[in-house]
Amino acid sequence: MKNPAIILIGFTLSLNNSAYAQQKKDANSNENLKLTIDKKLSNQANPVLSLADSLLKSYIIEDKALKMWESLTLNFQNGNYKNFTDGKILANQINQELFKISNDLHLKLVYSESPLPPILERNSNSDGDETMLVEFLENNQYGIQKQAILKGNIGYLELSLFAPLKQAQEKLVDAMKYVEDTDALIIDLRKNTGSLDPDTVPFLMSYFFENPVHLFNFENREKNSVKQLWTLDQVPGKKYLNKPVSILTSPQTFSGGEEFAYDMKYHNKATIIGETTKGGANPTSPVRINDHFLVVMPKERSVNTITKTNWEQVGVKPDREVDANFALYEAHYLLLDELYCKNDFLNSSQIDNAINELVKNRPQYKKVTFKLNDYLDAKNVAVVGSFNYWNPVKHPLKKVDKGWIAEVDVLPGEIQYKFIVDGEWILDPKNPNTGQHNEHTNSVIKISN
Repeated sequence: MKNPAIILIGFTLSLNNSAYAQQKKDANSNENLKLTIDKKLSNQANPVLSLADSLLKSYIIEDKALKMWESLTLNFQNGNYKNFTDGKILANQINQELFKISNDLHLKLVYSESPLPPILERNSNSDGDETMLVEFLENNQYGIQKQAILKGNIGYLELSLFAPLKQAQEKLVDAMKYVEDTDALIIDLRKNTGSLDPDTVPFLMSYFFENPVHLFNFENREKNSVKQLWTLDQVPGKKYLNKPVSILTSPQTFSGGEEFAYDMKYHNKATIIGETTKGGANPTSPVRINDHFLVVMPKERSVNTITKTNWEQVGVKPDREVDANFALYEAHYLLLDELYCKNDFLNSSQIDNAINELVKNRPQYKKVTFKLNDYLDAKNVAVVGSFNYWNPVKHPLKKVDKGWIAEVDVLPGEIQYKFIVDGEWILDPKNPNTGQHNEHTNSVIKISN
């Protein structure tokens, strides 16, 4: 069985294959930070202290790196970790402490029961790793979940991830060829959780730019380096130029998915429709702590050439904000209306018929009541699931005599969900039905039309 920590390094969708960094600081800043290190605490045999030193050396935001180092070393000196005998529980505890300081969705300490290799390599050339990657990509359709031509000759691509370009380029080219003769395009990133290759996003964006454009930089604090990312001059097939493009987003849209939406938005190549995205802009690299611990750490950051910043911790804000469940309907309607006004491609009666059919089949919500008994000492309880794109704050529950309750609007179909009780995600104790989502087990209910 492949070491689960190594699988995390290679295939976790929130990771990219490159490292980026916080903006360049004063040249003396790093030296000043290094002088604060108590050398007596820099014991590489201890995972907590080794983690603290690694964060201080490489984490993208220097002031937060220092605060995390101070917190970890002080807690270690005070003996706060001496009673932990389970590595996984220790990692979870430290992750909670680090998140309170960094608020960084990418930063994560990982425990592996099996010994880690001496050197962590994300781009392994072994036959076993290549086979596992191909299997993963095939199971996920190379990130292209759906392609279609909607009413009114509007193309539709649903992308759940940006796969490594080496393996996915042919699939992406085929997808763009499928929609190349449409009059408008919808790119659905509502379930897109990231990129496995920093070159994939610029490659796909090249279809929407007539000439090469400098999209963004990857700034590396530790190496004091900058890598530029550009669109390509030429791509296989036809470019998708001078036609309206809409991109759908949700609170589940993350990392590389946010990169694509953000850069398309600020380079004026698309209209963003839906909800604000998750807010993880700084891609990661794995750092080995010892034989059983590694930290997935943002060492660098992405910087857009237009805004001179990114979407870290704030997300990509839509141009037209609607419930993510209605984003596809909204985008389809608006594009049909735009084509109707232009009247360049289809005659008015055809577009009119398409609009009438779309409105007739508009998605309809159903009311669902979520109840969680007991937990009367809890401070905050919420319900999260596929119905709200796993947004942990959108649907809080109200405390009642015997527990907690909330009435929520959902679309018909199968719904996976969990309750969040003071930050802990739990299954519904009263619902024996479960299902899997991204290797997580969730409670399941089915809502009829």
